[in-house]
Amino acid sequence: MTDVQTVAPVVATHKGEVVEDSLDIEFPMVFAEAPASEVWQKSPQIQVALGGFGGKYKKQPGFAEESRSQMHLKGHEGGAETITMFNSLKGSIPKTAVVTLEGLMARVADSMWLYGYSPKMRTISCTPNGLPMFKMLASGEVKWLLLEVGSLLAGLRSLWSTDTIGYQQMVDDLPALTLEDLRALKESGVVMRSCIQKQWEAIYVPAGWLLVEESCKGVLLYGARCSFCARHAKLYASYESLIGAYNTSGKSTVNMQKAFGFSCNARVSELRGLGTLSH
Repeated sequence: MTDVQTVAPVVATHKGEVVEDSLDIEFPMVFAEAPASEVWQKSPQIQVALGGFGGKYKKQPGFAEESRSQMHLKGHEGGAETITMFNSLKGSIPKTAVVTLEGLMARVADSMWLYGYSPKMRTISCTPNGLPMFKMLASGEVKWLLLEVGSLLAGLRSLWSTDTIGYQQMVDDLPALTLEDLRALKESGVVMRSCIQKQWEAIYVPAGWLLVEESCKGVLLYGARCSFCARHAKLYASYESLIGAYNTSGKSTVNMQKAFGFSCNARVSELRGLGTLSH
């Protein structure tokens, strides 16, 4: 990923106070020097939570194999302060895209997570359940390449000369792409962005994007993240493409289809009846 920024346009950055209804929800965005972030990082509860997690995340089960780990952040241990911080960033979301969640999906949106990376970590994945996400980096620096799945699938079908591409194939085979391949994908219409996320910056990732993350600075790399739902026609198309890629790889899409239903403000069964979702 050394030179991806020579190919993929750099993610736009908003500095300072969050402006209501200002987020272009179709594309990633970096938030820097947000007052809510400064309040959050100075909170005694957050300092204790981050300090404790930073000292133990490399000892979590599975870290040696995956080069990353995560931990649910409880409300009385910094979760409430983290919700407040992310809610401030969510204030940038256009009001027409805000979704009121119920039941299980509401609990998903209220769940705050701490995550930690190895200095040698490089991973390819979508966001949890493919949902829109905010990710605040509290220590280190992380390099990002972000690819919109619908346009990526179309570009890869041409590049790889195949009609069927699943999510797992993308995850397994993308590391072999060269800069020339990436340029060809961009020229074919693949929507992509890149950035280097620095300490105390938050990145917004839309639904239905594939993420390549790579640790690039620091011995300890960790932060907090949250997921949510949003209502927007372009996000529907990206999310449907991701669901289709999951289905092709034989992966469960139950939670993703529930989220899609909430985002469209309709039941999944109704969407199937309209032909919006594949059976």
